[in-house]
Amino acid sequence: ERVRELAYYTFYNGGCCYGAFEAIVAALREEAGSPFDLIPTDMMRFGGGGVAGFGTLCGTLNGAAAAINLVTSSANPLITEMMSWYAATMLPTAATNAYAMGNPTRPEGKTQLFTGDLGQSIAHGNLCHMSVTNWSRTTGFGSGSAERKERCARLTADIAVKAVQLLNAQFNNVFVPVESLPSDNVNCATCHKEGDDPDYGQFTNGKMDCGVCHVDPVVSPH
Repeated sequence: ERVRELAYYTFYNGGCCYGAFEAIVAALREEAGSPFDLIPTDMMRFGGGGVAGFGTLCGTLNGAAAAINLVTSSANPLITEMMSWYAATMLPTAATNAYAMGNPTRPEGKTQLFTGDLGQSIAHGNLCHMSVTNWSRTTGFGSGSAERKERCARLTADIAVKAVQLLNAQFNNVFVPVESLPSDNVNCATCHKEGDDPDYGQFTNGKMDCGVCHVDPVVSPH
């Protein structure tokens, strides 16, 4: 819950990528001190809006994944779980909506942009563009609205919390993956996968839901 608080407020001082990364590192600074007090977290400010506003990998995932990788040599299973959860979960969560509605004061006296209960949506992927667009279509709020900015603050808190939950589970030796890859990805990978034949397979690589963008099936020449 401390990380939820830190991430929620830190978003407004540096964006989603910085907010998620700084919140986790700040909690580590509070609990463990060195070497976490030596990490220049400002370096993650580049990731806002899907890397400098390009709408690619959601900054919350970018920052949280960096924090996970910072403290464990077995980061990939945790990051895979986090990214799969992000793509399939109604966000922002009820827990963070409730937290934000009950804590309307911003750091340095800033006024909360939106105090109400924000609508939820499923991103169906890990891109900032997909996440914001699907939320805007679901709720009717524009991508440039105050409500959308507040939504991303709450999303930052949700993803930072998820990252910490996964790290806690791993360090307590109870981490078990529960998220599965999208069925479209599994089906497409039967052909589009790495293999020994240079003329067949190896056409693509990834874990996202293929059907979100590739709405028409690709017919194999083989």
